[in-house]
Amino acid sequence: VGGNIPAKFLVYSDFPAAWALSSVMDEKGCRLMEERIKVLSDRVDPNLFFGFSEERYGRACIFVSSDCGKSFTQVSLPKEFPTVDLSGIDSEMPYEIRVQSGKSGVIWLSLLEHGLWRLEFDAQIMGFRGTRHTEEGDFCNRIGLGMPFVRHAPDILFTSGTIHGEYGFFRSEDEGETWIHIDDGKNFYGDIRTICGDPRIPGRVYIGTGTRGLLYGDPA
Repeated sequence: VGGNIPAKFLVYSDFPAAWALSSVMDEKGCRLMEERIKVLSDRVDPNLFFGFSEERYGRACIFVSSDCGKSFTQVSLPKEFPTVDLSGIDSEMPYEIRVQSGKSGVIWLSLLEHGLWRLEFDAQIMGFRGTRHTEEGDFCNRIGLGMPFVRHAPDILFTSGTIHGEYGFFRSEDEGETWIHIDDGKNFYGDIRTICGDPRIPGRVYIGTGTRGLLYGDPA
């Protein structure tokens, strides 16, 4: 379901049924016909989908569907959340968005100079609660989640960018409270397009580059 296409062509299907148009509504209940939307599914609730769009009226914009993509409604975001365009796909997307596995409604976003954000959907308020997990001045280029070293611990976070004035690759085992510098200080592999932790091997990270191929690393 979804893609970076106008909302009037946003479609869904519960196979083997035929495809049908999704409806997309703004916060006031008005139907939108021209909207760039990137759709990601929740990793726990099979009925829940998130649509990331261009900014509207000077605010970032996220839509939520609780009916398997049949309808999407724009929901509220924290007042402090930066005004960013979240609609891009793949290499044209300056930010990285990860929906967390094992926890419904939790989304991590690396927003460059705006840092690393964690959003959590609250159906009671039809909106997101959010927290910035890096300090002012930190620059988060990409974000990935991976299997923790200890069972029931939070997912490991991996990022590339600048943390506390140092550039490189970093790992956090406490949801961004502290970061460990994990590169050798010599190799940064040029243009970093994506970063992702392994869901089965604790500490392993994969790095997708624009010119240097696909790399992976394990804890030393």
